[in-house]
Amino acid sequence: MEDKKISCPVCGHDVIKTGRLNPPAYIVEMNSIVNLKRSEVHVTFCAKCGEIISMKVAEPYKF
Repeated sequence: MEDKKISCPVCGHDVIKTGRLNPPAYIVEMNSIVNLKRSEVHVTFCAKCGEIISMKVAEPYKF
């Protein structure tokens, strides 16, 4: 399968990077008193303008 070429929807730049929100920036369940179920958030963003293209829960199976 071929990789799709992604470009920034704001500036058109084609260098896209990935990273993660620095802990303690976790996704936790709504209305949970004890936040035992949590996961990091991975981010895809434009290397030129910084536009966030997508955010993804790293371990959705925990929920």
